[in-house]
Amino acid sequence: MNFNLLAYLIYGISTVFTIVYVGKILHQNGRHYILRIFIDTEFGDYINNALLTAYYLFNIGYVFVTLHSWETILNQVELIEMIGQKTGIILLMLGGLHFINILALQIIAQFKNRKTRPKKPHKPLKFN
Repeated sequence: MNFNLLAYLIYGISTVFTIVYVGKILHQNGRHYILRIFIDTEFGDYINNALLTAYYLFNIGYVFVTLHSWETILNQVELIEMIGQKTGIILLMLGGLHFINILALQIIAQFKNRKTRPKKPHKPLKFN
């Protein structure tokens, strides 16, 4: 008996639920972080919503694209192993993308602070 259809159903529902749940939490909590970088509230909300949309499209798209690469599942043990493996990959990818976004926003904030920070005058060189 082929368990692939059952695996696709379990995997699809569980990962999409996880992606949507994590996305909502990151969207709510990330707003404060983004508004620290972009003072304009409207622009910050636009960036936050764009990040959420890209997050959903990328991750849910990846979930469904990976279904093509699954091997045939012949028993319940393989069913659990395959769902665990594929779900673990998605969770690692979610964490990795989150840290990449945080790093990118940190770089933007540092660049922005460097441009707006007043420059200190250089001390004159002393020659003895």
